[in-house]
Amino acid sequence: MAEAKFEGHLFWYGSLQTADLVVLSLARTVASRCPYNTLMPPVAGGTQTASDEGWRPMSDSNIIFLNGASSSGKTTLGRTLQQCLGTPYFYISSDQLVAANILPWVDRNAPDGERSWRVIRPRFFDGFHRCIAGLAGAGNFLIVEHVLEVQSWLDDCVRLLAPFDVFFVGVHCPIEELERRERERGDREIGEGRSHLFDGVHTWGEYDFEVDTFARSAIENAALIKNALATRQLPGAFRHMYMRGGELLLRKSHR
Repeated sequence: MAEAKFEGHLFWYGSLQTADLVVLSLARTVASRCPYNTLMPPVAGGTQTASDEGWRPMSDSNIIFLNGASSSGKTTLGRTLQQCLGTPYFYISSDQLVAANILPWVDRNAPDGERSWRVIRPRFFDGFHRCIAGLAGAGNFLIVEHVLEVQSWLDDCVRLLAPFDVFFVGVHCPIEELERRERERGDREIGEGRSHLFDGVHTWGEYDFEVDTFARSAIENAALIKNALATRQLPGAFRHMYMRGGELLLRKSHR
């Protein structure tokens, strides 16, 4: 297991790759402004521990991370949150990047090759996850919209956003309503939301808070999230998942 020293503490990584070093550099920049914060607990007697005692996020900013199926109402909720929160929050989603035409021409049917969507798509989302860390590392407050289609995407976000205060929100909506919205929108494949639910979009990890966009309006849910954000206790769900991942790495390294 690779490790990197940081202010007398340790980062944990399964492997320390170039992208990890970029995040490490960003984290150091934030820490220089907030030196009282730590990523991992102190190493006592040369032994790595997986305790969360005394942990604080490395920045006063935070990330509201909205996860849910396509057409579950994340965009409307996120934009409503931007309006009702007193602090200015950036809003970021992968759809924004696609709409900005950053993608090259891709072949969605080719199984492989440099223009195959199957090849480009994983790299696109790897980059998107690192964009979130980059914006947070600059001290920005963020509302992130995502569809965590696979466990590895959540794992990547948990690892990359380890230095930050993340409030993880599950955005739910019944299948029937998802498909009604898909038909009404006209820009979504019918059944996409259903596939996200069946593939497990809400099963990869624990949430800090959950809302139902069918049972309540965006304004009502935004007010609930605002109140939950103000009254929550740290560490949150992302931190708990990160610590569990560190414990697994420690056990593997000691075998």
